[in-house]
Amino acid sequence: MHNISVEIPAALGVHPPSGADVVLIDDLNNALAGAGLPQIKIDPITWTPPSGRPVIYRSEVPDILRNAGINPDTSDMVKTFCSGPLPIDDNELDALLEMRERDGHSESFRIALCGALDAILIRLYSAERQLR
Repeated sequence: MHNISVEIPAALGVHPPSGADVVLIDDLNNALAGAGLPQIKIDPITWTPPSGRPVIYRSEVPDILRNAGINPDTSDMVKTFCSGPLPIDDNELDALLEMRERDGHSESFRIALCGALDAILIRLYSAERQLR
């Protein structure tokens, strides 16, 4: 195992129907690059956020890193899980708006919207507090 610790990325603000936290594979590989480690081949889960970017379940990241011979830093993981939803990012919000234009009355849009609702509300509340 490497003696370098890798911080596990924060959860993406949107969730699959299961409600599980997911992280972008690109964010994980960026964390590896930041620690001076090579990227690893990671198979994404079948669900994708509205933006279509590949994700994995956040809870699986420590095992994926250990299997690649990398020591994951799980010290922040509990804090991130307990801190609640994160605001939706611009990519996901744009993709959700495009999805609404295309498939606004579909079941898939309803599921995507439900998975993003907390993240959208957090973003709105944050913006409102900044205006005050």
